[in-house]
Amino acid sequence: MEFRLMTFNLRYENDVDGQFSWKNRRDLAVELILDQAPAIICTQEGLEPMLRFIGDRLGGYSMIGSGRNVDGTGEFSAILVDDSRFSILDSGQFWISETPDVPGSLGWGAGLPRICTWCVVKARGGEELGVFNVHLDHRSVEARVRGVDLLLERMAECRVPRVLCGDFNARPNSAEIRHVSREVEGTIRLVNCYDETSAASPLPAGTFHGFSDRVRPGAIDYIFHTADIRLNSLSVDARKRDGIWPSDHYPLIADLSV
Repeated sequence: MEFRLMTFNLRYENDVDGQFSWKNRRDLAVELILDQAPAIICTQEGLEPMLRFIGDRLGGYSMIGSGRNVDGTGEFSAILVDDSRFSILDSGQFWISETPDVPGSLGWGAGLPRICTWCVVKARGGEELGVFNVHLDHRSVEARVRGVDLLLERMAECRVPRVLCGDFNARPNSAEIRHVSREVEGTIRLVNCYDETSAASPLPAGTFHGFSDRVRPGAIDYIFHTADIRLNSLSVDARKRDGIWPSDHYPLIADLSV
């Protein structure tokens, strides 16, 4: 089975982004997704109206997830699944904290509640896939490292080929990212897609540009996978139009095979 996976931090809708506000970016964001045609989209920072707009324009995708706050509001780490490619067998959400099943909980000095949304999907040919989508904390290194531990523990409970993607708020050589790919008994070992790319197909210097032509060095958006999945290609979509980007992050796109 071959499929395309996208991870895309949408930049939450707010009153301070001026010309880069969501209403000025949303059509280009939808155009980008339609052009790339991913079977699975892992989003970060989407608010419910933003995700509803995207879902309505795309059509044919099921959305998984809810807001990170105790009442289900706030930023989502939503997963969108192409109904023509996959059916959803199971799904859920947990918080990156010492009490991961308590909605709205914070952990390890995190500045904000952080969540992982996950699902198990089944392709039309019968292949199954586990998808985990996370947005780790921007403030606390400990919250990110401990969050990785929690992610690997939860992913180890899933017995099918798995992918982990999202905004890790950490550079490639950081302890947090090295932590993801380590091999520890009782968890799983994941492959970083960046480690599989070659000089023949270089990627931009980073994935976060902050609505500027100066991309900050070192990616903070990642796709990892288990060894039973093969990476065929990895790219970012760096489009902009009339000085407007779809988001302050570039989406990362992987073509994968199970």
